[in-house]
Amino acid sequence: MPLTLRPLSIALLLAGLLGPAAQAATFTVNDAGDDPLSVSVPCNGGITPCTLRAAIEAANNNPASADIINFNFSGGSVPIQPASALPLIVGATT
Repeated sequence: MPLTLRPLSIALLLAGLLGPAAQAATFTVNDAGDDPLSVSVPCNGGITPCTLRAAIEAANNNPASADIINFNFSGGSVPIQPASALPLIVGATT
């Protein structure tokens, strides 16, 4: 007897085979320094430090989703002066 799959069954089967989709992440730059992504600059939200360089590196580590890079500096505008060229953005980022 031939196997008949309905569209919903096929979608559920493919979802199980492909696994969960990558989730978009939001990285908030709150440090005007130039430190790279590291244990001391984790860029994982909250009150942890996150430089622009680290935010780009973190977003590049999650290339399958459209990540967001925000800026949050109290006291107005803050100059960010990288010591060297910033890494290229390799995925969709807003």
